[in-house]
Amino acid sequence: MKTKVKNIIFLLTALMILLMPCSSFAAKSEPEKEGDFDIEIVSTETDENGYTTAVFSIKNNGKDFSGYARLCMFENYGDAFAVEKLTSISAGESINLSLTFTHPLDFDPVRGVTRFEMRDGSGKRVGYQILQYKDAGMGNVMGILADDTTGLHPLTLNVYLSSLSNYENVSITTEVVKNVTDTDELLGYRYLLIDGYDTESLDKKTIEGIENWVRSGGILLIGTGDTVNTFTGFDKDFIDMDYSTDNNGKPYFFKQSSHQFAMDYYDTVDVTTLLPGDTYSTYVNNCIKSEGNGFIIVADCSLNDPNVSTQDAIEELLNQIGSVYNASGSYSIEMHQDTIEEIFGMMQGKGGINTAILKAIIVLYVVLVGPILYLFLKAMNKREYIWLAVPAVAVFFTVIVFLASRGFAVRHKQFKNISVSAADGSGITDNLFMGFDSGSGGWKVELSEDIKAAGAYSISANGSGSNKREPDFITTYSTNGISNYYNPGGSFEGVMFRGWSENTASGGIEADVSYSGGKMSGTVKNNTGKNFDYVLVVTDNKYTVIEMDSSGTAKVDDYGDEYNSFDEVHFKAQEMYRKKKYKEAGYYAALAFAASEMTSYDSFVIGIGKDSKNLIKGIIDEEDYCCYYSEIK
Repeated sequence: MKTKVKNIIFLLTALMILLMPCSSFAAKSEPEKEGDFDIEIVSTETDENGYTTAVFSIKNNGKDFSGYARLCMFENYGDAFAVEKLTSISAGESINLSLTFTHPLDFDPVRGVTRFEMRDGSGKRVGYQILQYKDAGMGNVMGILADDTTGLHPLTLNVYLSSLSNYENVSITTEVVKNVTDTDELLGYRYLLIDGYDTESLDKKTIEGIENWVRSGGILLIGTGDTVNTFTGFDKDFIDMDYSTDNNGKPYFFKQSSHQFAMDYYDTVDVTTLLPGDTYSTYVNNCIKSEGNGFIIVADCSLNDPNVSTQDAIEELLNQIGSVYNASGSYSIEMHQDTIEEIFGMMQGKGGINTAILKAIIVLYVVLVGPILYLFLKAMNKREYIWLAVPAVAVFFTVIVFLASRGFAVRHKQFKNISVSAADGSGITDNLFMGFDSGSGGWKVELSEDIKAAGAYSISANGSGSNKREPDFITTYSTNGISNYYNPGGSFEGVMFRGWSENTASGGIEADVSYSGGKMSGTVKNNTGKNFDYVLVVTDNKYTVIEMDSSGTAKVDDYGDEYNSFDEVHFKAQEMYRKKKYKEAGYYAALAFAASEMTSYDSFVIGIGKDSKNLIKGIIDEEDYCCYYSEIK
């Protein structure tokens, strides 16, 4: 009997042990309650600088709330970031809340999860809602602006757009633009086709609305046909094309700068030629230009021409930019992430520490613990105490070495920053930060009041991509200003983020430069009141870097090396770094990045100097490379 009781107790105990993990897992697997909040997206809009402002409608169906409203974006098995704002909502109240943020490089929210959370003052999540996020408010719809839309609408287009590691088929439908002067109507389109339409008839406000729509992420297609009026209504800087006409007024030659019409830093588009009377196949010659966050494609024929297979032609034009456009609606025309990380690595300068003091201490210890200590005890006839004296001196010097080494240790956050501003004070100043901490735990920095909006630029993937995990990077808007939190995967792991501020530059840069006979010549004069250590001059697709003295004037005739692109300037920085010219390498690396941002200019000059802008609060090791640019006209 006793044996049976023991067996029953044993079985019950074993069963309890087995069920404990199961019940724990079941508890964790229960779906989380959404809380007493109704949340939906009202609108999203991305400006020409790449900052997205999303407006959310939040209704509080529960008790009074005070805490943070947080937008979390998770890419499957990839990056995760969030932006949050200090918010108070009374019971029964409905509010509209706007959040401004940026997507990290190569981030694709379509392949992940968007979650909006409500967190109380202690950080506890008290409500959430999974949202369907649409970037920039644009769907896969192409607006048609043409005098004759017979062959252009209705169409269903199939385009393969790059989505990081593979291609996704995107279906695009066409729709006739009803009122082109109402530029708000453009927000419903990802694409706009202008064909056989006189853009010179449009007023200035409408033209500016279309141009800003492109810079915010739209794709503009133009079919020229027998007239150039389809694109001559736009500003010369927006569509920089030259043309000639025959005796009948028909265009027969188009050309563009290979720098201006560059999809990204490694790819340029050939000059196109149009001859009157040509019969066009499905292949369409074209010019492609990146403008802000969007693209312009100019075809050398009308896409409504009966000799052209309209659907095939449009699909072919869009597929040509598929490699630089991902399915989230984001454009990958920036430098690659690893290139930018390398730039910041070169800006760090010399690695290692100066160990001269530590070496002197060690030598002093060896001398003291050896002959000096022995001779001292011998003179006092106390040699039997050497077994106490040696450990005591060792402990003393261990403490000294520890205290001295703390002066060399990296115990705080370090930042290298690049700012890019128009030298005449127009627009904003775009600040790019690269920072790290010596520890492996999460850390936070508070930005100065000069920073008006911020967001992640590049972060490392530390999690599994589940919609329940915490974001790696959080931007917080509160009464104290803007702060960024980062959770690294290990020690010294860096993070890059952006932040825009008001442009305080003035005076501009005068540049009278030309390229002729295989030589660049002219002068550059700095009128900004800022000190420039170097200037980068670009004209006729030739780049040169000139050292500038305190006078603020540089003769381009005395230039040194010549480069064909800004990535060649980057390669020069690499060469300088290998030769241990760390100071010069840092300047060249920062200039290469700033030049990569100049997608709207054929000829320009960038001045660079160091300044203590103190864009981050607190005692931070912070170094600022300040770049100011002007167009050469």
